Amino acid sequence: MDRRNFLSTALGAVTATACSTTQASEPAARKLPFIGVQIHPFSFYDEGIERVLDLLQETASINALFVYSHLYASDQQMPAEVLAHDHPGFTPIDPKLRRYRRVWARHVPGEFDGQLLRHAIDAADVEFAGKDLFAELAPQCHKRGMKLLGRILEPRGRHGAELIQNFSQVLTVSLDGKPGTNACWNNPDYRSFWQVTVADTFRQNPLEGFMLGAERTGPLYRLIQAGESPSCFCRHCQLRMKDREISERRLRTGYAAINEWIQAMRRGASRPADGALVTFLRLLMRHPEVLAWEREWALSLEESLGALVRSIKSVKPAALVGRHIDHQQSSWDIFYRAAVSYSEMAESMNFLKPVVYHDIAAPRVNRWMLAEFSKSILSDLSQTQSLDLYYAVFGLDPQQEPAFQEMLSGSFSPDYVYRETKRCVDSVGGRTLVYPGIGFDIPFHRPNAPPLAHPSQPDVLAAAATKAFEAGAEGIVVCREYQEMRLPNLRAIGRAVRDLPTSGSKSR
Repeated sequence: MDRRNFLSTALGAVTATACSTTQASEPAARKLPFIGVQIHPFSFYDEGIERVLDLLQETASINALFVYSHLYASDQQMPAEVLAHDHPGFTPIDPKLRRYRRVWARHVPGEFDGQLLRHAIDAADVEFAGKDLFAELAPQCHKRGMKLLGRILEPRGRHGAELIQNFSQVLTVSLDGKPGTNACWNNPDYRSFWQVTVADTFRQNPLEGFMLGAERTGPLYRLIQAGESPSCFCRHCQLRMKDREISERRLRTGYAAINEWIQAMRRGASRPADGALVTFLRLLMRHPEVLAWEREWALSLEESLGALVRSIKSVKPAALVGRHIDHQQSSWDIFYRAAVSYSEMAESMNFLKPVVYHDIAAPRVNRWMLAEFSKSILSDLSQTQSLDLYYAVFGLDPQQEPAFQEMLSGSFSPDYVYRETKRCVDSVGGRTLVYPGIGFDIPFHRPNAPPLAHPSQPDVLAAAATKAFEAGAEGIVVCREYQEMRLPNLRAIGRAVRDLPTSGSKSR
């Protein structure tokens, strides 16, 4: 061996020995649990793909992205002032001035041949037209060790009519025969449309997983909560009633009786002789078909979401597919909670993401549950008493949570996150992963309400994330949307994750 080769070989051996010694003396890099974030597609182009990914990793230790493949739930009426104004190098754009692109996934044009429904075609001049987002994201995510998952939140109301062709032909039908605003999950054309959508999304786009969402509550709850005429009596639901041996005639009679009483109470009718709650229970006892259909309505949604999981798995068996469980379903709709348990949801999902938005829970429960229920079935109680009842029934600690007079300006505690997460973990019994949605900087932009009911506090947020893991969660999803998230709070998430004890969380 000549002198040059000898020195080169010797130097390589010394370097290898030094590296080996250093690696042996230093602890191996710690594997973090699943830390996901929900993010709109346009945020990557607003701020720059690499800049966003680096920011999320450096602040919040994010290692998974949930990106809309079909942006059908964006709120263009969101006030610009509630968006985060501290993302470096970017000033938020007023949503009301934007023309959002809606379909971000690639699709094969002929894949929807024979389908009644089709995704509306984005105009050529929408923002970021022609961008192949997932193809651009995938290599950047891979380089950083980040998972790339898609997401869909079912369109509702006018969004469905505007964004899905022939949407009016699959709507629910109310008790009085009028079309509803949402599609019926028992309609085979609606189910088929979404099955084709998710399967083709996985064929044409480099995704590792998906999160499905349908923010709906049942007809009985909607009647009580909003005075909405009960549904659905479309021909597909009529067939389901017959198959389940639920008398359509008796169901209609029951709904009519309860609807008449609820509407009278909401108009200010006097207290019934036996009280409002007893009167409501009497109506249910006389018309049990109403509760039977509430259960069937919930099961139809479970079946539909389960079919979407199978469609995705038929293309990519290893895909991580789970479900977004919205705030009503997770935290205050007692009828939904009774109709379908987390254990039943776990049967078809790789993970569940129950929404546990502690900051915004108080004003939401106040406006969307206490205030509305006080107009009918809980009109015997003051709203303060109703709140006490809510805390007791839903297993929350009134010493930890806000008093009634604090509901609009205050927030729920990290203890709420712990209890709701633990309920989910205990219910699924290890049969699926639990990734609770930890929300912050979420506006409550409703009439006469401050845009931010209670600005998120970094220390409280960090405690909430920690509590989720203490309750047994295998990971978390940072919510609601990246465009709302302020840097101090993203850093609070990262601090909480890095401070977890090495044995304090599970990772699969």
